[in-house]
Amino acid sequence: MAEDLLGGAAWDAHGTFCTDQTFEAASERPTRCWWARWAGPNGTSIVLPGPPEEKDGLMRLRLGLDAYVGMRPARSFASLEPLLPYRDGLATGADVLVLREMTGGAFFGTPRGIDRPARRAARGL
Repeated sequence: MAEDLLGGAAWDAHGTFCTDQTFEAASERPTRCWWARWAGPNGTSIVLPGPPEEKDGLMRLRLGLDAYVGMRPARSFASLEPLLPYRDGLATGADVLVLREMTGGAFFGTPRGIDRPARRAARGL
């Protein structure tokens, strides 16, 4: 098993959200399940221009490895069940896997909308 930094943690250590070495290591074993803690102490406040894959290490991996689904496991733990907002026993033994499609939309969709400054200039305002 190999480990590396990604996202804000990589930014704090290397000045990039995903190093080329991290990407190459991931490319060598693209069928592996990757888990990442993406935020570093300063990683959540960095705003950079460019496409999503340049602003987020996980996005670079998703696009570069042609990943199409994210797996979100959820499991019930008996010690935490009293804290749930559900009736007693409803979540007992829960063990689910939610698959999230990641090929378009908010992940890699092209920005669209009204360009207000250009619209005002066109109207002479």
